[in-house]
Amino acid sequence: MAEQIINPSTTHSTKVAGQGYDYTIGPTQTLPNTSTATTSGTGFVVPTTGIYGQSLISKEKQVSLSAYAFLFQSIVSYHRDSSKNVQEIERKLNSSGYTIGMRLTEILNFRDSVPNKTGLTNMDSVAGTITNMKRRNLKILETLQYIHLTVWQYLFSRPSNDLVKSSERDNEYMIIDNEPTISQFIQHTSVQCESFTCGIIEGFLDMAGFPCHVTSHFVEETGFSNRTVYLIQFDKAVVERENLRQ
Repeated sequence: MAEQIINPSTTHSTKVAGQGYDYTIGPTQTLPNTSTATTSGTGFVVPTTGIYGQSLISKEKQVSLSAYAFLFQSIVSYHRDSSKNVQEIERKLNSSGYTIGMRLTEILNFRDSVPNKTGLTNMDSVAGTITNMKRRNLKILETLQYIHLTVWQYLFSRPSNDLVKSSERDNEYMIIDNEPTISQFIQHTSVQCESFTCGIIEGFLDMAGFPCHVTSHFVEETGFSNRTVYLIQFDKAVVERENLRQ
């Protein structure tokens, strides 16, 4: 019996989603989010789903602690491999946190300015509810209390344990965290990994108009082996401005 050559069928049946590549049709052009995209005036396809279509209103979202710790460990390892000494690693960690702190100054103030946060699903509805932006804190203590309560709650789902003013210097304040979330799985090493959190604090304060320098120190206490003190040293001009407002 002679062998017969069977040619591919030229009948194009409706392709079922998820069936893979159809060699009888060949490659076809597809666009992401085509079913939910809209065309702008310039002719570009603008997706209406994804992160850019979400509301800026804060939602109660929990991040896996193991994933959070793994990501931070990867950041530390990346900076360690690209640095020559401990000081350079800590400087890079501080710089990474600094950019986060700068953005928190704007986004948290925006969210605090929304009078009614229920039922808002998109940017248009959010913008329509804001009549006046909330006044930012103008004093050192008010701003530090905001970090101690609101910023810490936003980042770590709880306020910090204490806020203390130095009894020796007018420009020094301390935020105390008995169990830092970001380094709870890191034993004491030559690298101060809490430089990342210092960068967040420093970036927030700089963006708010309170230039400063922030360092972290381990101060062990009974039951809290990783107890950390974040020492905030404000510039001289900030203290002088504070005295004029009193």
